[in-house]
Amino acid sequence: MFLELSIQVPLSFSLLENETLLFELTNFGFESFNIENRLIKAYKSFNNDDIKLYLQEIQKKFKNCVCSYQIILPDNWNRLYRIQYRPIIISKKIRVIAPFHKVDKRYINIIIDPGMAFGTGHHHTTKTIIELLTKNNLNGKTVLDIGCGTGILSILCEKLGASKIVAIDIDENAINSTLNNIKLNNCKLICIYKKSIKDLNLKTNFDYILANLTRNTILDELDLYAKFLKLHGKIIISGFLKEDKNIMIHEFGKRNFFLDNEKSVSIWQTLEFVKN
Repeated sequence: MFLELSIQVPLSFSLLENETLLFELTNFGFESFNIENRLIKAYKSFNNDDIKLYLQEIQKKFKNCVCSYQIILPDNWNRLYRIQYRPIIISKKIRVIAPFHKVDKRYINIIIDPGMAFGTGHHHTTKTIIELLTKNNLNGKTVLDIGCGTGILSILCEKLGASKIVAIDIDENAINSTLNNIKLNNCKLICIYKKSIKDLNLKTNFDYILANLTRNTILDELDLYAKFLKLHGKIIISGFLKEDKNIMIHEFGKRNFFLDNEKSVSIWQTLEFVKN
């Protein structure tokens, strides 16, 4: 089952307030959004969530918003997903589509059926990681994708020429979604594990690490990123706010990483570091 939270925002809502609201929803675990005019619909898998808590917190912080919700059964979710999922083009070369869309050979097509994991590439943080990845030469490189979700970044890395990708996530829905999307894209080089990086028992070091997570999670796992990344390897991180940029640069700098590239959209920040 899925939870659909509908939020009607007032005309006075600024772009910053809108993005801040989306950030708060992301913290609650909502990962898929449909926005039309002043109506935001947010989705997450439903596991006896405390819905009243979401409503109270949102209406406390955004007092003029009008909230409602409904529980969506899987059959109805599939129908809704087909209506709302639109292809997106990133960096003029990557096209993210659903299984029911036609492949356009002018692009690198990534087929994503989110299932219960969401993560279709529509969020700013995923888009910006993809944009930075396309500026790198991944031919023959090894990649660790931490918190793989639907597997979209792992799949892209294989299509960009990576020789081996390890995808990890602690969520069963994400693992199943990634496995399904690997098949849809005919990928052969992705190994997937239901583990956190703290439980990852590999002797391999990687050329690239990708982590689209929260600020606190990234900082908590930072020493492990340094352990699993090769000397002169790159790590691309996202999932946090622009206001967190300086603390990220400081903490990574203490571990001999230097900032190589960055991209921000609205309130979101993406950073690319090289390990020295």
